[in-house]
Amino acid sequence: MLSKLGPQADGILLKLSEKAPAEAWFALSKLLLVHHSPGFGAMLLRDFQIKVRIRVLDPGEPVRISSSGTDHPTGNEVVRAISGFPPLPTYHLFVPAFAPPDWSARPGAAILISGPTPVYYRRDVITDDAAALGFGKEEMSVSTDDRLRYVAAAAPGTPPIPAYELHTLVWADRESFDVEVKGILQEIRGRFTGVLQSLAAGGYMSASEVDRFSALEPSVSFDDQRALKTPLLSLPQ
Repeated sequence: MLSKLGPQADGILLKLSEKAPAEAWFALSKLLLVHHSPGFGAMLLRDFQIKVRIRVLDPGEPVRISSSGTDHPTGNEVVRAISGFPPLPTYHLFVPAFAPPDWSARPGAAILISGPTPVYYRRDVITDDAAALGFGKEEMSVSTDDRLRYVAAAAPGTPPIPAYELHTLVWADRESFDVEVKGILQEIRGRFTGVLQSLAAGGYMSASEVDRFSALEPSVSFDDQRALKTPLLSLPQ
């Protein structure tokens, strides 16, 4: 219903998106994207931090990579009709990447809204003599990567801003290290500024919001893989 009101509903859509579950957040964000809604850019970048890790090697040394896995908790949702009552219709919003593999292909599955992350819905009717409807699905949350996909859609043609960047340098001396690190951070700041300016040009962000986000400094950490870890690695002064 709110989608039929057009841009005049944007204030309500932004408010709803603050506490919306993930599936609804994707649907609301597509509307805000299409409407070029003021405040949408700031909402996407809220709490965003540019994370940069700089790996430093000795000349000729291979990179030692440590891997870590992530677990996606799953939940079970079971719906049962009450004996003697009329059939029970149920509606489910879902994003294919987080739903059982065949959900988008089942009869009754329809796309609710397209966009960087399409959202589908299903309608099932459960009768009192039907088996319980049970399904497992991954618990969804809106990640930084999800938000940045919408940033990229709102700022087309600009270099991407990933949630995390890894740069590898070969140690020569302190002076060369400082020059290289300064160059990396300058390039990242310039790229981020370009995205902010593009968001403002598209109507997604005000001039004051651009100024506020432009003041963000990258969060930098070091992975020192040198055999002799002196001098200690630190940001250039």
